[in-house]
Amino acid sequence: MTVSEIVENYNPDILILEPTGLSFPSQIRDEMLNMNIMMSFAPVITLIDVTRFTDEVKQMPKFVEQQLKETDIIGMNKTDLSDDGKIKTVEMFLKSMSPKARLLKMSAKDAKTAETLYDILSVDTDIDYERADSAEKSEKLDSIEYSNVTTYSGAYSITGNLTKEETGKLLENIITAVGADIGKENPSFVGHIKMALKVDGTFVKVSYTAGQDDRKIEADYISQEKEETDGKYDLIFLAAVTNVEKGKVTEIVDRAFDIFLSAKKLGFEKQKSENNLKRPISL
Repeated sequence: MTVSEIVENYNPDILILEPTGLSFPSQIRDEMLNMNIMMSFAPVITLIDVTRFTDEVKQMPKFVEQQLKETDIIGMNKTDLSDDGKIKTVEMFLKSMSPKARLLKMSAKDAKTAETLYDILSVDTDIDYERADSAEKSEKLDSIEYSNVTTYSGAYSITGNLTKEETGKLLENIITAVGADIGKENPSFVGHIKMALKVDGTFVKVSYTAGQDDRKIEADYISQEKEETDGKYDLIFLAAVTNVEKGKVTEIVDRAFDIFLSAKKLGFEKQKSENNLKRPISL
């Protein structure tokens, strides 16, 4: 529906789709082939984080294998943060799993990366997806089931007095506790935990990135238009982790909110859906 609206209202020459990391791009492509819109397809690009890739393969091997089968270009990102030995090991694995794909070593910090990608995508691909017989289209697979990733997201209505500094510290404490407890369930888990709250004209977002040997917490303070809140806030969260049961992830996250929000003497109520938010916010 969104693509149809974009075509009708803007009719762009190029449309770039960035699905979630838990999708199979070929399934999106096949759905678009059924639309009554004339289009051709550029190559599918799959980005991998070289620093965490080995851990991800161990945690979700079937999913990684399927994504690599579907890609035309593999962007080996964050090569600036990895040593030559690790890069070589990952490169050999990728070549064995997806021998026809083009490998591109890159760093998103390098401005030349975008130029290189643009040059590659500007060249017509040899793959003619539009002429593919329906029997050759990708098998319908449940990407979530394949990924071994459990996701849990939601929002809390918060009442009380907060500053942006207090908010950042509060979210860091909650997210640290959540990460530690999930680690007790699966010490090798990989994934992301994110929380955010807007206060004093600042969108405070805290992210926990987990790899087996690389776990870090980052906080971003993004200035936005200030609004009168009367001490009422929307706190949103997302947890996406490998190989931990949904019930356990839900229990861990909810318990952490209960402990830390109560200790801060804040009023709080879990929202039934994001539709209750004053304004939906993307993490």
